[in-house]
Amino acid sequence: MIINVSVDVLKKHWSPFNSRTRPWSLRDKAISEKDVKQAVSQGELVSCGREEHFKYYGDDLRGLHIKRIAWFVVHGVESPISIYICPFLKESNGSYPWIVSDGNHRLAASIVRGDEIIKSNIRGDIDNAEKLLHLDFGSPDGMP
Repeated sequence: MIINVSVDVLKKHWSPFNSRTRPWSLRDKAISEKDVKQAVSQGELVSCGREEHFKYYGDDLRGLHIKRIAWFVVHGVESPISIYICPFLKESNGSYPWIVSDGNHRLAASIVRGDEIIKSNIRGDIDNAEKLLHLDFGSPDGMP
């Protein structure tokens, strides 16, 4: 089900910039909004998909992720992200691990851009999704 989700509500549970929930296994240093804004200002953008990551950027995965997010900051986010809500998911320190199963670069860009909503494909425990993400699946846009 594709529905609009508040970026502010979503990032309380899952943020690519949060050290507890960041989706990329970057051993050296987490990615920050400042890193992405710097890449945007320097025109360092990468539009390639997953299969091209290693082909063009080798071992600089942190730089690649920053430039990929920067690309979405400049060009916008059109395709929905995928959010999976596990039926057994329980709150743990306010964080919901692995809630975004696809679209972390797009979500990060929406956070940097200050977007209010992001289109999302919600799967899994719909009742829990309504509570977690403050949604109303009965309304046309999903927002309460």
